[in-house]
Amino acid sequence: MFLHIQPEWQEILKHNRLDNYQALLGFTNDSCMSSHTRGATWRHTLSNGQTIFIKQDYFTKIAVACRYLLRGKKPLCNTAKERHALALAAQHGFVVPEIIAWGEERRFGLPPHRRHDHAPCRRRAH
Repeated sequence: MFLHIQPEWQEILKHNRLDNYQALLGFTNDSCMSSHTRGATWRHTLSNGQTIFIKQDYFTKIAVACRYLLRGKKPLCNTAKERHALALAAQHGFVVPEIIAWGEERRFGLPPHRRHDHAPCRRRAH
């Protein structure tokens, strides 16, 4: 497992007990913004009043990993592809969200391809 937290966010995430891979991947609250079989996005207000969004991605489809391998490339997890896409969009002048932490888990050099036992969240009615 690998987790990188931007240096300026390390203390506040630690203070909110969100400074490790298990805490972020296992995070739940009653503010689920979206959910699907592969992941979920949660809205969370930190102790300093800042609102962050925790986007979890539990696995990469095996077909996607195989396509990378057939092209002779290292398979990327979905979150890595999204980080690269956001960086490219920012380079071209688009406003993109700040990514304050990211991580990934690999098994035998590949992103996880099995579904985890995470229950999908239910969006609250507004």
